[in-house]
Amino acid sequence: MTMQSHLVELEKRHQALEREIEEALAHPSTDTLALTELSVTGQLGCLFFDDPRPPMTETAGFGLFLALHATLVAAVYAAVLRALGGPGWSTGLAAGAVYGALMAAALPWLAKASRCVRMGRLRPPGRLGLDWGQATPVALIAGFAVYGGVFGAVLHALSTRAP
Repeated sequence: MTMQSHLVELEKRHQALEREIEEALAHPSTDTLALTELSVTGQLGCLFFDDPRPPMTETAGFGLFLALHATLVAAVYAAVLRALGGPGWSTGLAAGAVYGALMAAALPWLAKASRCVRMGRLRPPGRLGLDWGQATPVALIAGFAVYGGVFGAVLHALSTRAP
Protein backbone atom coordinates (compact mmCIF):
# COMPACT_ATOMS: atom_id res chain seq x y z
CA MET A 1 0.00 0.00 0.00
CA THR A 2 1.46 3.32 -1.05
CA MET A 3 1.54 6.28 1.26
CA GLN A 4 -1.03 8.14 -0.88
CA SER A 5 -3.53 5.25 -0.85
CA HIS A 6 -3.01 4.86 2.89
CA LEU A 7 -3.77 8.56 3.42
CA VAL A 8 -6.89 8.29 1.25
CA GLU A 9 -8.08 5.29 3.29
CA LEU A 10 -7.44 7.13 6.57
CA GLU A 11 -9.35 10.17 5.29
CA LYS A 12 -12.35 7.95 4.40
CA ARG A 13 -12.29 6.36 7.86
CA HIS A 14 -12.05 9.78 9.49
CA GLN A 15 -15.06 11.06 7.53
CA ALA A 16 -17.06 7.94 8.40
CA LEU A 17 -16.27 8.41 12.09
CA GLU A 18 -17.26 12.07 11.93
CA ARG A 19 -20.61 11.09 10.38
CA GLU A 20 -21.21 8.49 13.12
CA ILE A 21 -20.39 11.01 15.84
CA GLU A 22 -22.62 13.69 14.29
CA GLU A 23 -25.48 11.20 14.01
CA ALA A 24 -25.04 10.02 17.61
CA LEU A 25 -24.92 13.59 18.91
CA ALA A 26 -27.99 14.54 16.86
CA HIS A 27 -30.00 11.78 18.55
CA PRO A 28 -28.57 11.48 22.07
CA SER A 29 -31.80 10.19 23.57
CA THR A 30 -31.94 7.14 21.31
CA ASP A 31 -28.70 5.50 22.49
CA THR A 32 -26.33 7.61 24.52
CA LEU A 33 -24.03 4.63 25.10
CA ALA A 34 -23.18 4.47 21.39
CA LEU A 35 -20.39 6.92 22.16
CA THR A 36 -18.34 4.01 23.52
CA GLU A 37 -18.41 0.30 22.82
CA LEU A 38 -16.31 -0.51 25.87
CA SER A 39 -17.73 -3.11 28.22
CA VAL A 40 -15.27 -3.80 31.00
CA THR A 41 -17.12 -6.93 32.08
CA GLY A 42 -17.37 -8.08 28.47
CA GLN A 43 -13.64 -7.58 27.95
CA LEU A 44 -12.83 -9.50 31.12
CA GLY A 45 -15.17 -12.28 29.99
CA CYS A 46 -13.29 -12.38 26.68
CA LEU A 47 -10.27 -13.62 28.62
CA PHE A 48 -12.16 -16.94 28.85
CA PHE A 49 -14.57 -16.97 25.89
CA ASP A 50 -14.18 -16.36 22.14
CA ASP A 51 -17.48 -14.58 21.58
CA PRO A 52 -18.66 -11.44 23.43
CA ARG A 53 -22.37 -11.97 22.65
CA PRO A 54 -23.39 -14.88 24.91
CA PRO A 55 -24.52 -13.86 28.40
CA MET A 56 -21.96 -16.22 29.92
CA THR A 57 -19.15 -13.96 28.66
CA GLU A 58 -20.55 -10.93 30.53
CA THR A 59 -21.34 -13.07 33.58
CA ALA A 60 -17.79 -14.44 33.81
CA GLY A 61 -16.41 -10.95 33.27
CA PHE A 62 -18.66 -9.52 35.97
CA GLY A 63 -17.51 -12.19 38.42
CA LEU A 64 -13.87 -11.46 37.66
CA PHE A 65 -14.54 -7.70 37.89
CA LEU A 66 -16.09 -8.09 41.36
CA ALA A 67 -13.31 -10.39 42.53
CA LEU A 68 -10.56 -8.05 41.31
CA HIS A 69 -12.15 -4.85 42.61
CA ALA A 70 -12.97 -6.36 45.99
CA THR A 71 -9.43 -7.62 46.50
CA LEU A 72 -6.46 -6.68 44.32
CA VAL A 73 -7.61 -3.31 42.97
CA ALA A 74 -8.92 -2.26 46.39
CA ALA A 75 -5.60 -3.19 48.02
CA VAL A 76 -3.64 -1.25 45.39
CA TYR A 77 -5.91 1.80 45.82
CA ALA A 78 -5.54 1.64 49.61
CA ALA A 79 -1.73 1.47 49.34
CA VAL A 80 -1.61 4.34 46.84
CA LEU A 81 -3.90 6.50 49.00
CA ARG A 82 -1.74 5.86 52.06
CA ALA A 83 1.36 6.77 50.05
CA LEU A 84 -0.33 10.00 48.92
CA GLY A 85 -0.89 11.12 52.51
CA GLY A 86 -3.95 9.21 53.61
CA PRO A 87 -7.34 8.28 52.27
CA GLY A 88 -9.90 10.87 51.28
CA TRP A 89 -12.28 11.53 48.43
CA SER A 90 -9.97 14.03 46.70
CA THR A 91 -6.89 11.80 46.76
CA GLY A 92 -9.06 8.86 45.70
CA LEU A 93 -10.49 10.91 42.85
CA ALA A 94 -7.02 11.93 41.66
CA ALA A 95 -5.61 8.40 41.96
CA GLY A 96 -8.64 7.01 40.11
CA ALA A 97 -8.30 9.52 37.28
CA VAL A 98 -4.62 8.63 36.85
CA TYR A 99 -5.49 4.91 36.93
CA GLY A 100 -8.23 5.48 34.32
CA ALA A 101 -5.80 7.34 32.06
CA LEU A 102 -3.28 4.51 32.42
CA MET A 103 -5.98 1.96 31.58
CA ALA A 104 -6.98 3.95 28.47
CA ALA A 105 -3.33 4.08 27.39
CA ALA A 106 -2.94 0.34 28.02
CA LEU A 107 -6.06 -0.73 26.09
CA PRO A 108 -4.17 -1.68 22.89
CA TRP A 109 -1.93 -4.03 24.90
CA LEU A 110 -4.73 -5.36 27.07
CA ALA A 111 -6.78 -6.16 23.96
CA LYS A 112 -4.05 -8.55 22.83
CA ALA A 113 -5.09 -10.81 25.73
CA SER A 114 -8.73 -10.70 24.59
CA ARG A 115 -9.79 -13.86 22.80
CA CYS A 116 -12.70 -11.95 21.23
CA VAL A 117 -10.34 -9.43 19.62
CA ARG A 118 -7.91 -12.14 18.48
CA MET A 119 -10.77 -14.14 16.92
CA GLY A 120 -12.01 -11.04 15.09
CA ARG A 121 -15.34 -10.88 16.91
CA LEU A 122 -14.47 -7.50 18.40
CA ARG A 123 -12.41 -4.90 16.63
CA PRO A 124 -9.18 -3.78 18.31
CA PRO A 125 -9.60 -0.69 20.52
CA GLY A 126 -6.96 1.42 18.82
CA ARG A 127 -4.93 4.10 20.57
CA LEU A 128 -6.61 5.10 23.85
CA GLY A 129 -9.60 2.95 22.87
CA LEU A 130 -10.75 5.55 20.35
CA ASP A 131 -11.77 2.87 17.81
CA TRP A 132 -14.38 1.78 20.37
CA GLY A 133 -15.82 5.31 20.45
CA GLN A 134 -14.63 8.84 21.04
CA ALA A 135 -15.88 8.80 24.63
CA THR A 136 -13.98 5.64 25.64
CA PRO A 137 -10.98 7.34 27.30
CA VAL A 138 -13.27 9.88 29.00
CA ALA A 139 -15.53 7.10 30.27
CA LEU A 140 -12.55 5.18 31.67
CA ILE A 141 -11.06 8.21 33.40
CA ALA A 142 -14.42 9.35 34.80
CA GLY A 143 -15.42 5.85 35.91
CA PHE A 144 -12.19 5.13 37.73
CA ALA A 145 -12.13 8.65 39.21
CA VAL A 146 -15.59 8.09 40.70
CA TYR A 147 -14.53 4.65 41.97
CA GLY A 148 -11.40 6.16 43.53
CA GLY A 149 -13.29 9.07 45.09
CA VAL A 150 -15.91 6.83 46.66
CA PHE A 151 -13.29 4.31 47.76
CA GLY A 152 -11.16 7.08 49.31
CA ALA A 153 -14.15 8.59 51.12
CA VAL A 154 -15.26 5.23 52.53
CA LEU A 155 -11.72 4.32 53.57
CA HIS A 156 -11.34 7.71 55.26
CA ALA A 157 -14.65 7.26 57.12
CA LEU A 158 -13.62 3.80 58.28
CA SER A 159 -10.15 4.93 59.40
CA THR A 160 -11.47 7.90 61.44
CA ARG A 161 -14.22 5.93 63.17
CA ALA A 162 -14.03 5.79 66.96
CA PRO A 163 -13.24 2.28 68.31
